[in-house]
Amino acid sequence: MFESHLFARCTAHHAVLYWDKPAAAGAQAEYTVYLNNEPVGTADRTHYTLENLEPQTEYRVDVVFDNQPVGACMLRTGAEKQRINVTEAP
Repeated sequence: MFESHLFARCTAHHAVLYWDKPAAAGAQAEYTVYLNNEPVGTADRTHYTLENLEPQTEYRVDVVFDNQPVGACMLRTGAEKQRINVTEAP
């Protein structure tokens, strides 16, 4: 089992992923990001933004470099915030 070095910051519809650069990764490294075991994108940096997520939903995220896991985590998106128009009467 590998030690996970994948971290996420979530809102209701987005999650920004951050991970540690593997020792074997060079300047031109490409990472594949998986959401619930499906590839959703690639990154040439050690961060990636997942968009159009459902609020209050749990997701499994994996990042892979050169067919080796970089990290994995479970994330949960936040609740959708209700906007209040302060110029209108209650």
